[in-house]
Amino acid sequence: MVEFWRLGGYPAPLTELGSIAARLESLGWDGLALGEGQGGSPDQYVCLTLAAQATRTLKIGSGASVPTRHPQITANAMATVNAVAGGRVVYSLGRGDGAMHQLGQDPMRLREFEQYVSRLQGYLRRETVDLAGFPSTISSLFERDAALDLPKPIVEISATGPKVVDLAARLGDGVTFSVGADVARLRGLIDQVRTTRAAAGLAEDGFRFSCYLQVAVGTGETLTRAREYIRGAVMTQSRFSALHGTPLPGISADDAAVVGRAVTELGQAYRTHGQRWGGGGTFYPKGVIDDDFVDRFAVVGSPEQCAEKLQPIIDLGFDRLVLITKGMGQDPQEENAARFAQEVIPLLRTA
Repeated sequence: MVEFWRLGGYPAPLTELGSIAARLESLGWDGLALGEGQGGSPDQYVCLTLAAQATRTLKIGSGASVPTRHPQITANAMATVNAVAGGRVVYSLGRGDGAMHQLGQDPMRLREFEQYVSRLQGYLRRETVDLAGFPSTISSLFERDAALDLPKPIVEISATGPKVVDLAARLGDGVTFSVGADVARLRGLIDQVRTTRAAAGLAEDGFRFSCYLQVAVGTGETLTRAREYIRGAVMTQSRFSALHGTPLPGISADDAAVVGRAVTELGQAYRTHGQRWGGGGTFYPKGVIDDDFVDRFAVVGSPEQCAEKLQPIIDLGFDRLVLITKGMGQDPQEENAARFAQEVIPLLRTA
C-alpha cells in the first residue's frame, strides 16, 4: 500500500516540532520528511531526532539530504537517527541545489555525486571505504552500541534528469522523482529505472519508487489560500526540470519558459537569501509562476479532485508519495496538511 508523507517548510517554532510531528501522526500521515538547507533551516538530523522521539509509528526521513558533509559524517548521522527512530527511517539524497547555492557553489557534479553515493552506501553497509588509499569505516559504531545495530537505513536518490535517474537505479535503494504530477513523465521514468536495473543485472524486487508532489486542497477561498501555501514549493521543484537552465525533454514550450524563469530567479534568491529574509521579506521571487502553471504541475482542487488526480499516479506502482503541503514561512497551523489527511487520504485508501 502506498505511503503518504508530509514535506514542506520546517514546522515552526522548532521547539514545538515534536508536538507537530505527533499531530501529523494522529491525523493519519504515514511519514514526515524534512529538507536540508543550512542557510535558512535548522539542522536536519537534529529535527528528525526530535520528530522520532515524539512519535511511535510515524516514519521520518529527508526530502532531501544534501552532500555538504563528508559521506562518513552523513552516514553516522543517518545511522544515529535510524537508531533513535527504531528503524522507521527513509532518506532521499540529492545533489544539493539550494544548499550548494547558499555556499556559493553549484550542485555537485555527476561524477562526484556518484562517488559520494557509493561511499555513503558503503559506510552504511559497514564496509571499508577506500578514500584515495586510506581505509575508512564506521563499523565500530554498530559494534559498540547494540541500539545502533539495525538493518541499513533506506537511501533513495532524488532525481529528475536521465543521468541521475540512471545513477539512482544503479546505486540507490530507491528513487524519488521530482517532475510534478505528470503521469506520462512519471511512467517514462519508472520504465527507465527498470531498463537500467535490468541491464545492470539488478533485480527490481526491493527497489523503491517515490515521488515529490505539491498538493493544495480546498474550494473557494480555502483553495486560493492553499495554492499560495505551495506556490513557492512549485517554483522550487519545477526548476529541477531544467538542466543548467535548459528544459529537459517532455516539457512544453510554455512550461519551459516558466521553468527557465524559476531557475534564474531562484538561483539569485538562494545567493541573497539573507537579505531577502531581512525585515520580514519573503524568500520566493514574485510573479514567476501563475495559477495555471501551479494547477498543472501540482495536485490542486477539492478533496475529490485531488484524489482523482493522484489515483493514476498511485496506480503506476509507487511505494511512497512525498507530498509538499507548504513552502517556507507558510501555513504555520498545517491547515493544508490536515485537510489532505482528513479529506483526501480516506478517499484514496477506500479506492
